[in-house]
This record gives sequence, structure tokens and C-alpha cells, in this order.
Amino acid sequence: MKPGFWIRLNAFWIDSLIIIVGMDLFFFLLYHQPIEIYLPFELLTIIAAIAYSTILVTTKGFTIGKNLCGLQVIKKDGTRPGFFRALFRESIAKAISSVPLFLGFFRIGFSRSKRGWHDHLSGSSVIRKPRSKKMALIAVLLPLFVTLFLTRDFVYYSFTLFPRAIAFKQYKPSPPAYLKSDLSRLKEVSSIDSSMDTSFVQWLDRNAKSPEEFAVQVAGAHEVTLFGEMHNQEDNLLFFNSIIPDLYFRAGVRCVAMECIPCEMNGRLKKLVTTKTFDKKLALEIARTQGWGLWGDKEYWDVLETVWKLNTRIVSESDKMELIGIDTEWDMPSIALLGVGDAPLSSPLWEKLRILRLPSSFLKVILRDEIMAANIETEIIRKNIKAVVLVGSEHAHTHYAFMRKINGTEKFWYRMGYLLHDKYGDKIAEVTLHHLFMSHDYDWNKPLLSKFIERIMQNRGNVPIGFSLKDSPFENLRDSTTLEFYNQPLLRFADIAEGYIFLKPNFKHGRTHWTDGYISKKMFMKNKPFYEGFLMSKMKEGEDKSKWKDSVIRFRNSKEVNDFMKKIW
Repeated sequence: MKPGFWIRLNAFWIDSLIIIVGMDLFFFLLYHQPIEIYLPFELLTIIAAIAYSTILVTTKGFTIGKNLCGLQVIKKDGTRPGFFRALFRESIAKAISSVPLFLGFFRIGFSRSKRGWHDHLSGSSVIRKPRSKKMALIAVLLPLFVTLFLTRDFVYYSFTLFPRAIAFKQYKPSPPAYLKSDLSRLKEVSSIDSSMDTSFVQWLDRNAKSPEEFAVQVAGAHEVTLFGEMHNQEDNLLFFNSIIPDLYFRAGVRCVAMECIPCEMNGRLKKLVTTKTFDKKLALEIARTQGWGLWGDKEYWDVLETVWKLNTRIVSESDKMELIGIDTEWDMPSIALLGVGDAPLSSPLWEKLRILRLPSSFLKVILRDEIMAANIETEIIRKNIKAVVLVGSEHAHTHYAFMRKINGTEKFWYRMGYLLHDKYGDKIAEVTLHHLFMSHDYDWNKPLLSKFIERIMQNRGNVPIGFSLKDSPFENLRDSTTLEFYNQPLLRFADIAEGYIFLKPNFKHGRTHWTDGYISKKMFMKNKPFYEGFLMSKMKEGEDKSKWKDSVIRFRNSKEVNDFMKKIW
């Protein structure tokens, strides 16, 4: 009887696992060598697989996988294929069998001859050969154990993180309350001239608090307070860093959570913030696990040392301030090089093969807000811990749901803050740190809301303040030029920000500073096309990385990214 589809698939899978493990070992050793060369993993793996199969089929008539499964490749005359025939079979012929939809391989299961397209094209056949019971057992157990080892992370997530995130995905939030807003009470900021500023200034004079007092007040009154920030703004991060001790001693906060840290690092974070000496090397290793591989802004990672310093002042082990990550590890460089995601990049054809490594990452990106919500629920709310969360403002909105078009139909996109607040009510609060709002056509200079706020603050001498928007003259303001308001005529300022902290005008905000040595040799050699795409020029490993930050900012504001975002919205 001629070998059919399933036993040949098993042999192929064993060979594939051998190649993958071998290439993983090769790259592991390569990253530890004093050389600076980028090698695309998938392309090199395919070349290695072709060489592996060609050499073994030529010299033995079988690969390791085929041998374990009792299979052998022969020509019509029963002899082994020669080198060029085997090379053609394992490369071009198998590529033809793969397109479209692997039909050439599936033909093995349906044809009487049990031959695929690549067998016919190369004038070869696969026959059975004797094998021992021991080899048969290995052929079953080897792929099983190796597959479980290689997919251990995905298996782990499938029983832990993904079910919790999917539960939030299936959760049906209530429609936004602002859909019932009184249209007659809403006011466009474009209609407010400078003669009307006095009422806003006077209200702030009576009701606003210092940013520190306001932050402590809000955090003390809620179980989880989300601090929404625009990434890369130094002053907002310095402020957040500075209030951590007050949040602990005066507001009872016992946990600091951060978007930029993967939850997989929580065990290492606990060790980091409770040791006698701050481990800068460990802190840098944790920082490098962030999914973008570009989060080298020093002010974010200063938070780790701030929490550690605080804990050195606390005697009781049970009362130490915790530090946790709420995001998860995902491979943004590969997603970007595929030309999709938040920052699509053009790349050579062989970089598109990175799709083979992304099943888990795609699911993590699709469920990203749900994953962060689930981590806050598991690590904070269910443990009854009071916490503050530093997160991008688009994730922090507790009352505002994004509106986007899907197949021509407008639907709400409920993000992390909204999901948590809808489920847990006023246990969840949100404070927006002042930043530029974006227009609906992704022009940072058009929105009037940011300019209006800064005009009012200038009338007060730009004194830093914090205030609640509810029952304030700011509550019912709108700005139809701004992305959030553009498609939602009943949305108010108070719906996109519960609390607001103003430190200084945007043009006076400092930019974050780059962490020396953030991009390791391994990171650079693994994702060189990604980094060069952001830098928009060639780089050598070891070159000064201080210009990375400006390149990232320039790319995020580029026409290509804005055009892509328009398609999403």
C-alpha cells in the first residue's frame, strides 16, 4: 500500500520541527557572537530546509522524518533521485504544490497514485520501507513533544490570558450615556470668544486644586485610577513619577500598573522593586520586552526605580508598593514589516514571511484592550487593591466609546477604560493629562479644544492645576474638528475626560529622553529592517541611538501613518 497524506504530513512535520529547533539554536548562538549581520529568520529557514531535504534525499533517499515514518523517495526506476532532481523537488516543485492553498499536497490524499504535484513534476514517488516498532513510536511521540514545547506559550495563553480577554470581548457594555445628552446644552468651543473667558477663569480660581492634590484626591476615592497620557511627553511622566510616594502614603494606593510593561514580566518586577539594591540590568531587560521594541523613553522606566526607592522606606513586606504590567508580549516589528498595524512599513518580500511567527501576536493585538482590562481585573480589582494605571489616553476613556466604520456600518469600539467602568462603575476613575488633541483628518494643528484650554490657562498665568469636569463650565463643551467629537454630535468634553490635569502648555512640554543602550544587539540583529524603517536610513549596530526618539515621533506623524489610520476610522 502506498503511503497516504497523513503519514507523509507527519514526516514533513517532524522534519519541520527539526529545522525550526536547529535554526532557533543557530540564531541563539549568532546573537552571542561578535559579529553584526542581519539574517532574515524565515528566509534562511526555508533555504536551510531545502538544503536539508535535498542532501538527505540525494544521499539516503529519505529525511529523518521520512525515515522515522518508514518512507523513502525514489525515481521511476526505483533508485534515489540525483542532486538536481532532488533540489528541484524540494524547492520549485514544492512551491508549486503550495500554491494555491496547498492543493498540490492535498492531492496526495485523493489520488490513486498518492502522488502530489511535486512528485509528478520531479518524476519521483514516495514508497514505504521497513521500520522498527521503536521508530514508529518515536514518529508519534517526537512531533507531539516538540510541538508542545514550541507552542508552550500559546498553549499557556489559551488556558489563562486569552479566555479572560475573550470574556471581556464577549461582554456587552451599555451604550454610551452621552447618546442621551441634551443637544441644546452643548457648546462648540469655536463659538467662545475671548470676552467669555472670564467665567472659566473664575470657576477654576474657585474650584481647581494643585495637580498633586487633585491626583491624590481622585486616587483616594476610587479603587482604580487611570492616568491617560499622550506618549513621549516628559513633563507628564515626571509628574506621575513624582506623585507615587504621595499616592502611597496619602491615598492608600498599593499598586502602580503600566501599559508599557508586559504582564509576563510581573514576577521579575516583584523581584526588582523589593530587592535591597536596585538592579539596573534587570530593569533594562524588562524594558526591552515591550512589544514595540522602541519604548526606550527613560522617563517611563524611571518609574521602576521610583517604586523601588519607595519600598526601601517601607518596613512591612505585606505593605510594599506593587508594580505590574498590564499589556502582553507581542511582536510589533514583524506586524509592521507586514505592512499592517499601527505603523505599517514597506519591506522586502522575504520579510512578509514573518507572518509565520505571528498567530499569537495577531490575537494579542486584536484583544489588546480586553487583555489589559482582564489583567487589571485579575491583578487589582479581584485582589481588592487600590491602584493607579499609567496608560495611553485612548485606552483610558471611561465614558467615551470610539466610533468606527466596519463594512460601511458605524459601530462602537469599547476600549479598556470603558469596559472596566461599565462593569465596575465608580470603582474606576480616569484623569487625563493635558496634551494635544488630534483632528479627524489627523492634523495636530487643527483641533481648537487644546488651544481653548491653553488660552484659559494662559489667563491664569499657566499655573498647574487639576479639576473635575463634571458640573464645570467645561463639561458641555465640544470641538467638532477633533477626532473624538467628529462623528458623535452628542459627545461632550466631560465624556472624554472625567478629571483633567494641566501642567504647562504643549509647546513647553519637554520630550522624553532616550535610554542609553536600550536597543540591544539581539534586538537590532533580529529587527534591523524595522528599526531602519523608523529611522528612514541605514544604521550600524552600536551607532548612537539618541536620534531614534525623534525618528519615531516623525514616523508617527508621517503621511503614511495618517493615511493608514484614516482607513481604519
